[in-house]
Formats: sequence, structure tokens, C-alpha cells
Amino acid sequence: VLFRSPAAPISFVGMPSDARAHAEWNGILLEPGAAGRRHELRACVFRRLSVGVQDAAANTLIERCAFCNCGTAVNAGLAFHDDRVLVGAAHGASRIRFCRFGWCEVAMQLGFHSRAEATRCWFLECELGIQTSSDEDVQQILERCEFEACAVCVAGTCCVTNCIFERNGVLFRTVGGDLTVRTRNLCAQCRILMDGAPTEGQGLLLQ
Repeated sequence: VLFRSPAAPISFVGMPSDARAHAEWNGILLEPGAAGRRHELRACVFRRLSVGVQDAAANTLIERCAFCNCGTAVNAGLAFHDDRVLVGAAHGASRIRFCRFGWCEVAMQLGFHSRAEATRCWFLECELGIQTSSDEDVQQILERCEFEACAVCVAGTCCVTNCIFERNGVLFRTVGGDLTVRTRNLCAQCRILMDGAPTEGQGLLLQ
């Protein structure tokens, strides 16, 4: 468990703003452990990192954290370390709750073989909000989140429910024929609903 008061959060700060873009400054790597073992990250701040959190443990709670100007803020279910690829267990489930993502290239990379849930998170001006695995089953859950001024909100297989989309570019992008399941979401001032299809109007309720 890694936790500190939200008034004085633990901070992970990477490359300075004028550093080379490909410099690799990483935050936290969680490797797969014993079955049933759970990690918890709360009230942490990740800024200017190549990758904020790599969660190959696939049994992690990330709560009330902030991610700013990261390459990939959270990579849940898959990690790379010392030329190794670490894959989360199929029975695992990462949970990301009440987190804030601002100006990241990719806010969340979810899935592979494991399941991930993101609830009540906020995404501001990210290049890509959610990127999910190409698994055939809809295992990734996105609920009660808000996307504002993002280039692409969701790409890949995901169940999206009760979310708000405002002033975004592309809401949903299919990857290799994957299907994004969407119910009860509100869209306002967004340019493209799915791939190349334009939205039909403002305040669109997606069902």
C-alpha cells in the first residue's frame, strides 16, 4: 500500500519540460506476485514521465491519483522491464478510481488478458484517453468518467456507461474490428462519434 494525504501527495516527477521526448523516466512498476496479492496506490502525483504506473500485477487499486504530461499514464495488465514483457494474470482486475489525467499522450492502456475497470475519472486534453486490448470479450469497463477536449477518447474493446464527452475530437475508434459497447452516455460539441461518422447533434445521448 502506497498512500499519503491528498493535501501532501507523494510525487513522482520525471523529465524536465525541455528534455528529449524519447527519454525514459518511469514511475512505478508492479510485477506479478502471488495469487490474491493486492497493491494499492492512493493520492500520488505523476508528472512528466514516460510511463507513470505499469501494473503487471493486474490486481491493483489506483485511487485519487493525478497524472500530468505523461507519455502513458497507466498501463494496466501489461508492463515492460529490462527487455522483458510482463503480462497480468487472466483472473486479475485492475481498478482505477477518482483519478485525473491531463495533457497525456495515452492516459490509460487497459487489458491484454486481464480485466480493468475505470470509474469516475477525468481526462483533459489527452491525445488518447483509453486504449484497450483487442481481446474478443468486452472485459474493460469505463463508467461515470468525463472526457474534455481529447483528440481520441476511447479506442478498442470497452463497455462505456454513464460517461460525459465534451468538446472532443473522436469519441470511439475501433481497432481491428473491435466493438465498443456504449450505453447511457452524454455527448456535447464533439466532432466525430465513431471513426469517420460525424455526430448528429449536440447533447447526443448514446444508447
